[in-house]
Amino acid sequence: MPKQSNKFTVYNERNGIMARLSHTFSGALQSGPFNENGITQAAVYREKYKQVDFSSSFDLDSIFDRDGWPTATFNVANANNAKQTYYFQYANATEQTYSGGRTYSLGVHMKF
Repeated sequence: MPKQSNKFTVYNERNGIMARLSHTFSGALQSGPFNENGITQAAVYREKYKQVDFSSSFDLDSIFDRDGWPTATFNVANANNAKQTYYFQYANATEQTYSGGRTYSLGVHMKF
């Protein structure tokens, strides 16, 4: 477990429109045991990591006062395009960098 980690969310919903912004932070941590690659006192570490996500929805039924209209959604995962970097014992010995990239999604929800 990292010594520092947090997550906070700002959320607003009014008149059929919802918006949410989330921030996640995880401090650096040792991600594997010692004795990596046959070196007794060496380990793999992960650098600190920050990620921002955004979600929104638009209840068209409420916004336009029409019965049966759908709800549209728009979301962005990893809006800041954060990368997770792992290194072997020393910060300049990068072992792996992972980037899932920024992901956008659109959706429509209806009741039948």
